[in-house]
Amino acid sequence: MGDSDFIFSPENSQDASSFRNKAVSFVYHSSFNLRDKDIVTIYSDYAVITRHDTGKMGLYRADNGLPILYDFFDTIELRHSDTRKKRYAESSGEELFFEVSIGGLYGAYSKYGLQLVPIKYKKGITLFDNLFLVTSTENGSLGVYDYKGRMVLPVEYKHVLIQHGVIIGEKRGKYESKLYAFNRYGQCLFKEPFRDDVDKGYDQIIVYENSIVARENGLEEIFTKEGSQLIAKKMRSIIVEKNYIIAEDENSKWGVYDYENGIILQHEFDRITSFGKSYIKARYGKTECLFYKDGQTVIGRGKYRKITETKHGAIAYTLGGNKETFELRMYMAISK
Repeated sequence: MGDSDFIFSPENSQDASSFRNKAVSFVYHSSFNLRDKDIVTIYSDYAVITRHDTGKMGLYRADNGLPILYDFFDTIELRHSDTRKKRYAESSGEELFFEVSIGGLYGAYSKYGLQLVPIKYKKGITLFDNLFLVTSTENGSLGVYDYKGRMVLPVEYKHVLIQHGVIIGEKRGKYESKLYAFNRYGQCLFKEPFRDDVDKGYDQIIVYENSIVARENGLEEIFTKEGSQLIAKKMRSIIVEKNYIIAEDENSKWGVYDYENGIILQHEFDRITSFGKSYIKARYGKTECLFYKDGQTVIGRGKYRKITETKHGAIAYTLGGNKETFELRMYMAISK
């Protein structure tokens, strides 16, 4: 068989010359059972063979000719996991899979020949964070499978988003659409009060690395990624920081919580923001004050109308207009 009877596809174009030499030797392997005019496409360690007499494709190991998928597929395409939103993934490893089709329906197989997604969906199966996103051929609804081939989320959602191991699905109800949160096993994280058999939907759900904020009817709640409440009451606004949570209550007063021990600053401030990497700035009436991230006072309330951050500390302006410069240390603000 000559070079014109096969196609080779090196993954790295810089290695095309050396790869072509390997490809030539691979296609002559007896295990492929090649016949005249069969087409071989090389994908690194894998070979896809299109049989000239049937037009069907099979998948083989390119180094030893061992079959992975036999010759009854219309298409076989090597696909990689989607890394465009890598910062939202719990798993840092990149997986590959083969998207296959029969009769215009698509599914997915692993590199070992195990079926991961049944062949009954639209083209364009996406793998992200070891979860497969599939699309119905009937109405465009979305669903999710895991990397063991189990259906995690039924194919009945308008939109699906996967972030930090949490699956967010949007489903249209009788009057409006609601968002639902699931873990990677397909268990809904939120249930209706006193109704363990009814999933709880929200107007908005935002997933962070260590928490979930859900909004409904203008009020917000915050949960762990397992679905447990971090703050018992509903809030007007919740700001998630790495080491603490800033929240505005229904009376427009701000407080601060940590992720384990509850409240560290009571809801008595007019505004609270982060300050540097380890501090919290709060406005109380006409003055501003500063706290360490565990709630310890650094610059007390009542004296300074404004506190601004500098490279090495803070500048505070008194009610009388004077300016003071501070070096910030844990629990202390040392005037210079």
